[in-house]
Amino acid sequence: MGKTEKLLDKIGNSKNTFPYKDLVVLLSQLGYEKFEMAGSRVRFYNLKTEHMILLHRPHPENEIKGGELKAVKQALKQEGFFMSYFKYKGYLGTIEPDLETGELFGKLAFIRDLITYEAETLKTLEQAFQESVDGYLDSCAELGKEPDQPFKGTFNVRISPELHRKAVLASEESSLNAFVSDAIQEKLMRLGV
Repeated sequence: MGKTEKLLDKIGNSKNTFPYKDLVVLLSQLGYEKFEMAGSRVRFYNLKTEHMILLHRPHPENEIKGGELKAVKQALKQEGFFMSYFKYKGYLGTIEPDLETGELFGKLAFIRDLITYEAETLKTLEQAFQESVDGYLDSCAELGKEPDQPFKGTFNVRISPELHRKAVLASEESSLNAFVSDAIQEKLMRLGV
């Protein structure tokens, strides 16, 4: 396990406090640049992903805590630095801890139907995930319902009318779908995904 993974693990398991100096190192390793601002404000900006974290530098103690720690962890999770998934029969399942009870839980990701599972260990959580997928598929068959599939290749995008107009004009001879697909591919390549 490298230094970045160790720090991600450390912040992920921190319940009350996390050393500010470790946060600075972690964010730097994740591609964020640090900018000192007026007063005690500090901005961390990832140029590659265009993601910003703006917070108060802790003083006199040198730890982030409480709501600020929770918000940083949530932001990193939303940026994809924490989330790992179980995989089974084409489905993805989340792995999430309940910090209050110490139990693990999850749900099938990226489908409309809600399918949950829980367990006390990672190994039994994976078993519960697989049982939930099988139970979901069995329930759909029993009901004569087509099971939801993650990532069907279609999704709705809501944009301003002006951006819609510009995209149609820019797509020229290709379809708008092909234009949007190319734009997403270019952004993913810039992000290194």
